[in-house]
Amino acid sequence: MNAAAVLLVCLCLAAQGLAFEISVGKCPKSADVVKNFNVKEYTGRWYEIEAYSQVWELGGKCSTADYTLQADGKVHVKNAMRFWLGNDITQEGYAEIASDNGDAELLVTFQVPIFGKRQANYWVLDTDYVNYSVVYSCADLAGLLKLESAWILSRDATLAADSKDLVEAAIQNAGLNRKAFKPTKQDC
Repeated sequence: MNAAAVLLVCLCLAAQGLAFEISVGKCPKSADVVKNFNVKEYTGRWYEIEAYSQVWELGGKCSTADYTLQADGKVHVKNAMRFWLGNDITQEGYAEIASDNGDAELLVTFQVPIFGKRQANYWVLDTDYVNYSVVYSCADLAGLLKLESAWILSRDATLAADSKDLVEAAIQNAGLNRKAFKPTKQDC
Protein backbone atom coordinates (compact mmCIF):
# COMPACT_ATOMS: atom_id res chain seq x y z
CA MET A 1 0.00 0.00 0.00
CA ASN A 2 1.49 3.36 -0.98
CA ALA A 3 1.78 6.35 1.38
CA ALA A 4 -1.21 8.18 -0.13
CA ALA A 5 -3.46 5.15 0.37
CA VAL A 6 -2.29 4.76 3.99
CA LEU A 7 -2.99 8.47 4.61
CA LEU A 8 -6.46 8.13 3.10
CA VAL A 9 -7.29 5.08 5.24
CA CYS A 10 -6.03 6.82 8.40
CA LEU A 11 -8.03 9.97 7.68
CA CYS A 12 -11.17 7.98 6.96
CA LEU A 13 -10.80 6.03 10.22
CA ALA A 14 -10.21 9.26 12.12
CA ALA A 15 -13.22 10.79 10.41
CA GLN A 16 -15.41 7.92 11.52
CA GLY A 17 -14.20 8.30 15.10
CA LEU A 18 -14.81 12.04 15.08
CA ALA A 19 -17.80 11.86 12.71
CA PHE A 20 -16.28 14.37 10.30
CA GLU A 21 -17.29 14.01 6.70
CA ILE A 22 -14.03 13.43 4.87
CA SER A 23 -14.18 12.35 1.26
CA VAL A 24 -12.09 12.27 -1.89
CA GLY A 25 -12.34 15.37 -4.03
CA LYS A 26 -12.17 19.11 -3.74
CA CYS A 27 -14.57 21.51 -2.09
CA PRO A 28 -17.02 23.27 -4.38
CA LYS A 29 -16.03 26.80 -5.39
CA SER A 30 -19.59 27.93 -4.68
CA ALA A 31 -22.96 26.52 -3.72
CA ASP A 32 -26.60 27.37 -4.15
CA VAL A 33 -26.79 29.83 -1.25
CA VAL A 34 -29.32 32.44 -0.15
CA LYS A 35 -29.34 35.31 -2.65
CA ASN A 36 -29.26 38.94 -1.48
CA PHE A 37 -28.36 37.83 2.03
CA ASN A 38 -29.66 40.16 4.74
CA VAL A 39 -26.93 40.15 7.37
CA LYS A 40 -28.89 42.35 9.78
CA GLU A 41 -31.88 39.95 9.80
CA TYR A 42 -29.54 36.99 10.32
CA THR A 43 -27.94 38.45 13.46
CA GLY A 44 -29.05 37.33 16.89
CA ARG A 45 -28.99 33.95 18.61
CA TRP A 46 -29.14 30.62 16.79
CA TYR A 47 -29.36 27.21 18.49
CA GLU A 48 -27.59 24.22 16.98
CA ILE A 49 -30.26 21.56 16.39
CA GLU A 50 -28.18 19.05 14.41
CA ALA A 51 -24.69 19.10 12.93
CA TYR A 52 -21.90 17.04 11.49
CA SER A 53 -19.92 16.29 14.64
CA GLN A 54 -16.97 18.54 15.32
CA VAL A 55 -13.94 17.55 17.38
CA TRP A 56 -14.14 20.81 19.37
CA GLU A 57 -17.72 19.98 20.40
CA LEU A 58 -16.95 16.55 21.90
CA GLY A 59 -18.41 16.43 25.38
CA GLY A 60 -20.53 19.51 24.77
CA LYS A 61 -24.22 20.32 24.57
CA CYS A 62 -26.49 23.34 24.28
CA SER A 63 -24.44 24.83 21.44
CA THR A 64 -25.41 28.33 20.36
CA ALA A 65 -24.10 30.98 18.02
CA ASP A 66 -24.63 34.69 18.62
CA TYR A 67 -24.10 37.07 15.71
CA THR A 68 -23.85 40.84 16.21
CA LEU A 69 -23.44 43.34 13.38
CA GLN A 70 -20.49 45.69 14.02
CA ALA A 71 -20.04 49.26 12.79
CA ASP A 72 -17.37 48.13 10.29
CA GLY A 73 -19.84 45.77 8.59
CA LYS A 74 -18.27 42.63 10.02
CA VAL A 75 -20.33 40.30 12.17
CA HIS A 76 -19.04 39.46 15.64
CA VAL A 77 -19.39 35.69 16.19
CA LYS A 78 -19.66 34.10 19.62
CA ASN A 79 -20.07 30.33 19.70
CA ALA A 80 -20.86 28.79 23.08
CA MET A 81 -21.61 25.38 24.56
CA ARG A 82 -21.90 23.73 27.92
CA PHE A 83 -19.05 21.28 28.52
CA TRP A 84 -19.82 17.96 30.20
CA LEU A 85 -18.14 19.16 33.42
CA GLY A 86 -20.73 21.94 33.64
CA ASN A 87 -18.62 24.89 32.54
CA ASP A 88 -19.39 27.04 29.51
CA ILE A 89 -16.89 27.24 26.68
CA THR A 90 -16.92 30.08 24.16
CA GLN A 91 -15.07 30.90 20.98
CA GLU A 92 -15.21 34.35 19.44
CA GLY A 93 -14.31 35.71 16.04
CA TYR A 94 -15.87 37.56 13.14
CA ALA A 95 -17.55 36.87 9.81
CA GLU A 96 -17.76 38.88 6.64
CA ILE A 97 -19.44 38.47 3.28
CA ALA A 98 -16.96 36.82 0.92
CA SER A 99 -19.03 37.01 -2.27
CA ASP A 100 -18.96 40.02 -4.57
CA ASN A 101 -22.71 39.84 -5.18
CA GLY A 102 -23.92 39.95 -1.55
CA ASP A 103 -25.03 36.32 -1.48
CA ALA A 104 -24.73 34.23 1.68
CA GLU A 105 -21.12 33.13 1.20
CA LEU A 106 -19.31 34.26 4.34
CA LEU A 107 -15.80 33.78 5.67
CA VAL A 108 -15.48 33.25 9.43
CA THR A 109 -12.21 33.94 11.26
CA PHE A 110 -11.28 32.68 14.74
CA GLN A 111 -8.08 32.99 16.74
CA VAL A 112 -7.49 29.44 17.98
CA PRO A 113 -5.02 28.80 20.83
CA ILE A 114 -1.89 26.96 19.66
CA PHE A 115 -3.08 26.85 16.03
CA GLY A 116 -3.41 30.61 15.47
CA LYS A 117 -5.80 32.25 13.04
CA ARG A 118 -8.34 29.82 11.54
CA GLN A 119 -10.65 30.71 8.68
CA ALA A 120 -13.58 28.75 7.31
CA ASN A 121 -16.29 29.37 4.81
CA TYR A 122 -19.83 29.68 6.14
CA TRP A 123 -22.40 29.26 3.39
CA VAL A 124 -26.05 29.75 4.29
CA LEU A 125 -27.83 27.29 2.02
CA ASP A 126 -31.30 28.25 3.18
CA THR A 127 -32.90 30.37 5.90
CA ASP A 128 -36.11 32.22 6.60
CA TYR A 129 -34.19 34.40 9.13
CA VAL A 130 -36.80 33.83 11.87
CA ASN A 131 -37.01 30.04 12.33
CA TYR A 132 -34.26 28.01 10.68
CA SER A 133 -30.94 28.07 8.85
CA VAL A 134 -28.99 25.36 7.03
CA VAL A 135 -25.25 26.09 6.83
CA TYR A 136 -22.39 24.35 5.00
CA SER A 137 -18.62 24.62 5.23
CA CYS A 138 -15.84 22.79 3.41
CA ALA A 139 -12.04 22.74 3.67
CA ASP A 140 -9.62 21.16 1.22
CA LEU A 141 -7.08 18.75 2.72
CA ALA A 142 -3.84 18.16 0.81
CA GLY A 143 -5.57 18.82 -2.51
CA LEU A 144 -7.03 15.31 -2.58
CA LEU A 145 -9.60 15.27 0.19
CA LYS A 146 -12.27 17.56 1.56
CA LEU A 147 -13.54 18.01 5.10
CA GLU A 148 -17.20 18.99 5.15
CA SER A 149 -19.28 20.41 7.98
CA ALA A 150 -22.96 21.28 8.09
CA TRP A 151 -25.39 22.63 10.65
CA ILE A 152 -29.12 22.92 11.16
CA LEU A 153 -29.82 26.00 13.27
CA SER A 154 -32.99 27.34 14.83
CA ARG A 155 -33.96 30.52 16.65
CA ASP A 156 -35.36 28.30 19.42
CA ALA A 157 -33.90 25.28 21.22
CA THR A 158 -36.15 23.07 19.08
CA LEU A 159 -36.86 23.27 15.37
CA ALA A 160 -40.37 24.45 14.51
CA ALA A 161 -42.46 21.69 12.92
CA ASP A 162 -43.30 23.83 9.89
CA SER A 163 -39.57 24.33 9.19
CA LYS A 164 -38.65 20.63 9.02
CA ASP A 165 -39.66 20.09 5.38
CA LEU A 166 -37.77 23.22 4.30
CA VAL A 167 -34.65 22.05 6.14
CA GLU A 168 -34.87 18.59 4.59
CA ALA A 169 -35.29 20.10 1.12
CA ALA A 170 -32.19 22.30 1.62
CA ILE A 171 -30.14 19.29 2.75
CA GLN A 172 -31.28 17.24 -0.23
CA ASN A 173 -30.77 20.08 -2.75
CA ALA A 174 -27.20 20.59 -1.50
CA GLY A 175 -26.43 16.88 -1.68
CA LEU A 176 -25.43 16.73 1.98
CA ASN A 177 -25.10 13.39 3.75
CA ARG A 178 -28.22 13.34 5.94
CA LYS A 179 -26.91 10.41 7.99
CA ALA A 180 -23.88 12.47 9.09
CA PHE A 181 -26.05 14.92 11.05
CA LYS A 182 -26.16 14.23 14.78
CA PRO A 183 -28.68 15.83 17.15
CA THR A 184 -27.40 18.44 19.62
CA LYS A 185 -28.73 18.23 23.17
CA GLN A 186 -30.45 21.51 24.07
CA ASP A 187 -31.45 20.75 27.67
CA CYS A 188 -29.61 23.49 29.58
